[in-house]
Amino acid sequence: MGWQSSSLRCEEAAQTPPTASAPSAPSAPPPSAPSAHGKSFFPDAEQALRLLALRGPGVAPAPAASSSSTQSAEICLDGFSLESMDSSGTLVLASSPWSLFRSRSFQLVIRNPRNPAVGLLVFVSSDHSEVAAAAQTIVAQLGPSVQSLAQPGVYEVLQNNPALLQQLVASPSRVATELCIPTAPSEEVHPEEEHGECPICLEAIHPGEAAMRCAGQGGVHHYFHAHCLQSWVSSCRLGREATCPVCRGQLQMNGQRLQAFLNGEASASLSEDDRTYLQNIADGLRGKNRWQEMNKLEKAAYAGGILAAAGWGFMLGFNEQEHRVTRYLALDVLPAEHRVAQGVGWIVGVLAWYLRKNLREKEEQQRRREDRRS
Repeated sequence: MGWQSSSLRCEEAAQTPPTASAPSAPSAPPPSAPSAHGKSFFPDAEQALRLLALRGPGVAPAPAASSSSTQSAEICLDGFSLESMDSSGTLVLASSPWSLFRSRSFQLVIRNPRNPAVGLLVFVSSDHSEVAAAAQTIVAQLGPSVQSLAQPGVYEVLQNNPALLQQLVASPSRVATELCIPTAPSEEVHPEEEHGECPICLEAIHPGEAAMRCAGQGGVHHYFHAHCLQSWVSSCRLGREATCPVCRGQLQMNGQRLQAFLNGEASASLSEDDRTYLQNIADGLRGKNRWQEMNKLEKAAYAGGILAAAGWGFMLGFNEQEHRVTRYLALDVLPAEHRVAQGVGWIVGVLAWYLRKNLREKEEQQRRREDRRS
């Protein structure tokens, strides 16, 4: 009865117009829903889809002589645990209710922009990590443009083109091209595209020289010489948000080139502090020959180091008032070892503060006693 009532509620929410020939739920899973890995639906997912799959409004049913559908099925999300897979909430991972008698199914769904209670089924598996990986593939290739999938026009195209929806996991960029959706800026290295002037020294950039660039949100990447990073380091160490001086866009590093610069003679002019700062960033990038973003939190985590994190925690604990300390401790955004170091440093700092306070109070009491005796 629980499944049936959920199905009825979602049918009402979808506002499907009554049609004599349109079934309320297909007798088998839609052909567009199998995963990109060629896996068939798991039995529990098949049962859920039979009960919950809905047709979109105003679409004629498939001909009786054909087992294929001309429209992607929408599934009802009522009763499922939902986990957003991107910042916009366009892609959600729907987990079926736990049951003693059947294994759980996990489904990747594009939510209907007009009715978030239903959505298009993109991928289904009994393995949560497999569905999460499929979502990460889509988000990685589309970037912020993933929210375009929830635009009414794009959603309708995917709903009316099951074959295109089926390709979304296997080739997100190809689907994005079909839908005229911009993809995320590529992290691949193309030296032939590196040209123009370095915004720091204003000298020409030659292929393979750049160790840093902007993310190219405006459609153009601005490249920086490796030996020009010292002025960028100075901005970071002063606590400023380092951005491209031309477009103010976020910056990306090439780990392999940065490490090569640090290992070469060109880095001899770096101060010890600047070298340590850049080396920690290079360690975070792990020497990969691709462009990777280093946001402020990552820079703080890697460039600060464990000792710096502990020292920062000690300073907060020793100098700040109790009610002000907690808002500065970014424990949930730093790597585990940095969180531990910062937490230990803060505890030691607080203990040192209390010890100093008690010593001063005892000294003050001792002075008062001496004053009374005299």
